[in-house]
Amino acid sequence: HDKPHIVYGFNSVSLICTDFLTNLPLDCLALFITTIGCYGLQSAEINVSLTGIGLLLSIADFLGKDSGALSQPLHSGDHAETFSDPQESTAEGDSGSFAAAPVARLWISL
Repeated sequence: HDKPHIVYGFNSVSLICTDFLTNLPLDCLALFITTIGCYGLQSAEINVSLTGIGLLLSIADFLGKDSGALSQPLHSGDHAETFSDPQESTAEGDSGSFAAAPVARLWISL
């Protein structure tokens, strides 16, 4: 990990979180939460890690306040979306799929 690249990338993520979070579509918000989590887990730049945890708290606050606006489905259609966690798999080859409401899925991501 190259420290300057971590800081530069995180500055962009931080800007999106503080100024443009309301503009992110729901299907991108889950990936955004995962990205911030990765910055929080890295150990090369401790300030980025601690600030990343603070950004996750900001997103939790955003989800709590604006959950009514976030209750629309991710994609058009009458069925619930099926989401997969690529890190979870079983011996039978199950990809860890589960059906969830969009906001519930975001809370699970946090």
